[in-house]
Amino acid sequence: MNKKRLDLILGLLVLFTLVLSLTGCDQIYKAYKGDYEGGILGDLLGQWSGTINKKGEFSGTCKVTLDEGDGPKLKEFTMSGKVSKTGQLTGTATRTGALYTKIEFKAQIVGPAVTGTWSTDEGAKGNFAGKKK
Repeated sequence: MNKKRLDLILGLLVLFTLVLSLTGCDQIYKAYKGDYEGGILGDLLGQWSGTINKKGEFSGTCKVTLDEGDGPKLKEFTMSGKVSKTGQLTGTATRTGALYTKIEFKAQIVGPAVTGTWSTDEGAKGNFAGKKK
């Protein structure tokens, strides 16, 4: 009878540990979850906005002014990335087009503030900043 009780207790401990580990994952990103927006400075100028979900995944858009030979026009990029447990946001912004089809970005989130840098394969670079809405 003691062996059965011990097996039951061990089984419950394993189940409890599993439940805590699965539900605790979303809590890691709780401080970063939400909507953000800000500005883009440097070789390209524009605005960005996006959302971090409960899994720490970032998705959004940025609009920058580009001249691809037909005059300056606002071009939209699709952004995606991931935030770490410590608030490091990394990702890319992509679009179809002749120039600047991929922007890589890296930022740090501290409280409601976001500050970071971006660059392209073509050599353009700059900074961006924003805040949680």
